[in-house]
Amino acid sequence: MDNDREVEKVHSQSQILARSKERFLQDIMREFRQGQDRYDLEAEFAKTKKNRSLIIPLSILLLVVVFSVVVIMVTRFIEESSLAIAMDIDDFADVNLRDLLDEAQRLQNRYDITIRERNRLTNERDGQVRSLERSLERELSLLGDSGLAPRERTLQAARLRQETEQQIMLVQEEFVRADRLLAEEMEELEAAIAQYDSRQLERAREQEEVLNNQQRLFEMEMQQLRDRYEGEIDQLLAGHRHELEALEAHQREVVAALRARNRENEAFLRNRFDPDLSRDPVAPLLDAPLDAPEAWAEPGEYRTVLAETDIADRRDYNDFVSRHEELRKLLGRLRQIPYENSLSPALAQLEVRLQHLVSGYEMVWRGLGDLVEERGDALQRKADTLKAREEALERFHYALDELSLIQGESGYILDPRDPEAIHVYVHPLVALPQEALGYVFRRDDELVGRVQFYEEDGQVWARSEDEGLRAFDRILIDLQGGE
Repeated sequence: MDNDREVEKVHSQSQILARSKERFLQDIMREFRQGQDRYDLEAEFAKTKKNRSLIIPLSILLLVVVFSVVVIMVTRFIEESSLAIAMDIDDFADVNLRDLLDEAQRLQNRYDITIRERNRLTNERDGQVRSLERSLERELSLLGDSGLAPRERTLQAARLRQETEQQIMLVQEEFVRADRLLAEEMEELEAAIAQYDSRQLERAREQEEVLNNQQRLFEMEMQQLRDRYEGEIDQLLAGHRHELEALEAHQREVVAALRARNRENEAFLRNRFDPDLSRDPVAPLLDAPLDAPEAWAEPGEYRTVLAETDIADRRDYNDFVSRHEELRKLLGRLRQIPYENSLSPALAQLEVRLQHLVSGYEMVWRGLGDLVEERGDALQRKADTLKAREEALERFHYALDELSLIQGESGYILDPRDPEAIHVYVHPLVALPQEALGYVFRRDDELVGRVQFYEEDGQVWARSEDEGLRAFDRILIDLQGGE
């Protein structure tokens, strides 16, 4: 209930406030709405457009035209006033002042130009001489690092100095000729300038401003131009000298760096291609005495016996001789190179050892040929002996064949000492069956033993368990395979 009363109380207060606004502010709100209705921005702009006037633009245009006319008139007045200078020519009737000034100025300009030309020639001469001297220094520096012999370096240095002196003399002579011509021209100009009366020149200088303002202005402009160009030339020369000094300093640095790099490269190449082997295990070989033969060892004559025995033919011998000559040429050419460290003694040792090697090879070659010939002779003798024995054996077999035919026997015991490999003779007409048996008789009715035949390497052998077999016991072969 209390809350309902509070809500009704607030609601009644709001109604009272709204009614008070409507009653007391009614007149003010009506005036404000009427004012809003009276002011319209678009309407005001439309009214302003209707009230536009052309008076102001026309006034501005007229003012510009008036100022332009005034400026043109003032400019014309100044030009006519500057041209209407009153001068009396009678005051200068006795002297041609303009020509005098022009000639004097021309001579002075030529004189100044001649002086500058002489200075330029002097600078050019000095520059050429310095360039030749620097070129000589570079050549001498490169010559010092070239690795030539001292005598050769001295001769080359003297030749370079002589050529440089001749070139400097030519430059000096050319400069003297050109400078003599300029000196003669300066003397002529000085004489021509001296011919003018100093009083006339003074008077001309006093009247110079009155006579020709344009001439004075021209000279001032020329002087300013000359000063500006001379200043630019001096700046260029100074910059050029600075660049030359910088280039010379850079050149010295580059030359020093190149020399250091050259020394490093020389040391690197020397250590790589001409090393110092004094502390190497092969050092004792390099210091060994050179007991070389008096003359180069040459391969011996070709031995045909080596080709006959298939040891070495003519082509092998020619290849060896060719390689020997090539190796001699290579060593000879390498010995001509001026090595400084260990390669020179190493090449000398190689050459000596090559000679000893060829000498030893020749000895082996000769001994091998002699040995082959001796063995060939021995083999020939053995072959002759073998042939004689084969002939004797053939005769022996012939005798056995005849004896077997005469006695009607199939074979004989030849060597019974080895019971497992008894050497027997079987008549060629008898065809032995495999593992054939034979009966051994010493007399017709005396059975000594039995043997069993076998073939080995194309020869007939026999084995027996019986003892007492003797050479030339007769063998009766059982061709049926039974006892």
